[in-house]
Amino acid sequence: SKAVVSHTVPSGYTTTVMPLSTASAQVGVPSTYLVTVRDPYENVVRTNTPPASVTAMLDLSPDATIDVYNYQNGSYLVTYTPQVSGDNTLSIYVGGALVQAAPVTIPTQGGASGSTFSFAVGPGLFTGRAGDASYIQVYSFDGDGNRLTTYDDIYTFEVNGTNTFSGVMEPCPSPPEAGHPICDVDDALGGHYFGFYVPTISGPDDIAVFLQPPVAGSRRLQTAAKSILQKPFQAVILPSAPRAEYSNISGVLYDNVAGVTAQIDLQLRDYWYNKLISGGRDIELALLGVGIDWGTP
Repeated sequence: SKAVVSHTVPSGYTTTVMPLSTASAQVGVPSTYLVTVRDPYENVVRTNTPPASVTAMLDLSPDATIDVYNYQNGSYLVTYTPQVSGDNTLSIYVGGALVQAAPVTIPTQGGASGSTFSFAVGPGLFTGRAGDASYIQVYSFDGDGNRLTTYDDIYTFEVNGTNTFSGVMEPCPSPPEAGHPICDVDDALGGHYFGFYVPTISGPDDIAVFLQPPVAGSRRLQTAAKSILQKPFQAVILPSAPRAEYSNISGVLYDNVAGVTAQIDLQLRDYWYNKLISGGRDIELALLGVGIDWGTP
């Protein structure tokens, strides 16, 4: 007669772990692993006699929900959805003992880009000067607040008001570039963008920054519609330095009567013909010709 040889007790030393999804993970996307429980002699523990208990835990987020499905043939499906980016580790236990093949190190990328945690900063969102570049920058985060480290996203900005402009933001240099006009030299991560425009008209500008839909083939999963970051900002554009050749003089300029006080008005303007809105300028009035005198500006 033939003898039936059964397995012995489950062993964490010989139990194997195999990823069913990619070796890396993405926040918000389920990842799966196949755990095959074996005894000390590497026999698959196909029955529940003795019973096998398989549990798992993400070390960076121990409160994360992990589902374990028993195929009833010695194999178990471990599924979880990461919420934290970075190098996470998945610890798997058999009967309370850590499996030798674990913990499994899982490089986890940020998830779908989102406008909830992504934000725009920069002086160009609040003030500017005619003729000078106004810079803004964006830090990109996913829907769980993880900083994104790649340049897979498209951010745009629109300017409406006294000036009108629209543009696509560019990736900040990586590695950081010393002397860059806006990008943080201490920020070596990706997911960092900048843009600028050159206003020529003084006055208020409304500036809105948008996260655009992903391009075809992108791993990004955000919704199809563009979404705004924070809210529209209002920047005040100031005039630039005064230029004599563009300034205006008005008043009694000709045929003045001797002994009668004459008044002229001067409106300072910059290169783009914007009116200057403050004084404090050194202005001198010189009368040349018959009846030379000095005036008081």
